[in-house]
Amino acid sequence: MMSVDIKSYFKSGLLILAVAFVGGCGLLGGGGGGGDQGNVVGVPNREGWVMTVPFGMVPIPAGTFHMGQADEDVPATQINYNKQVTISSFFMDQTEITNNEYRQFVHYFTVDGNTALPGSVSAEASVETISLDEFIENYYPDTMVFVKDFAHHYGDPLMEYYWWHPAFDDYPVVGVDWKAANFFCSWRTAYLNDYRINVLNEWPMPTFRLPTEAEWEYASRGGRDMAKYPWGNPYIRNAKGCMLANFKPGRGNYYDDGFAYTARVESY
Repeated sequence: MMSVDIKSYFKSGLLILAVAFVGGCGLLGGGGGGGDQGNVVGVPNREGWVMTVPFGMVPIPAGTFHMGQADEDVPATQINYNKQVTISSFFMDQTEITNNEYRQFVHYFTVDGNTALPGSVSAEASVETISLDEFIENYYPDTMVFVKDFAHHYGDPLMEYYWWHPAFDDYPVVGVDWKAANFFCSWRTAYLNDYRINVLNEWPMPTFRLPTEAEWEYASRGGRDMAKYPWGNPYIRNAKGCMLANFKPGRGNYYDDGFAYTARVESY
């Protein structure tokens, strides 16, 4: 059974890739052997571990921030207090998962005909199987969100073309619920570690997972603690008098940011 030095591992600051290894400790008893003179010195000649940034991810440094609203709403602050939260460093995807990246996951179960996660490096891989009908029903992107979630917006063409047309390959995948996103993380973990173990003969990477609420808010703030807006405080217009964000969720100018719908990743 492979294990890693947990103390050193946590110092590497991984959070988006959750640690899934368990170390053990010995009880008193049993004489020492070899050159350890009866002392607990650790297992010698173990292969080292060098943490690298996973493909497509960026490191988020550790820090402390005030989690919660930063609005100047006095009545609300009496019942919804900010709380100070310390976050360890972690890795997060540089962009949203694109249609084409999610399509690789979909094709693994639909086009390639697989019914289980790859390899045997995760608990799900050995026990969970899935039929084609079940996969399509639960994990296929639902582009109906363009019609259901946007008022006063003609989303029918997007609903029809957004997922399958190559013009939208580099756009964020939509219509993926929490259950599907978690299963995608399980597949991504198993897919990578199957290659690392069976092809590269290397240690498996920790588990991909969704960020926690605190991690998401911390990363989204970009180091601007207690800021009311992502760009800082207190103004909502730039030097030219233009609005810095779309504050109108109903009828409004959706195209003001350059896109009438989702934007290609890395557009901003």
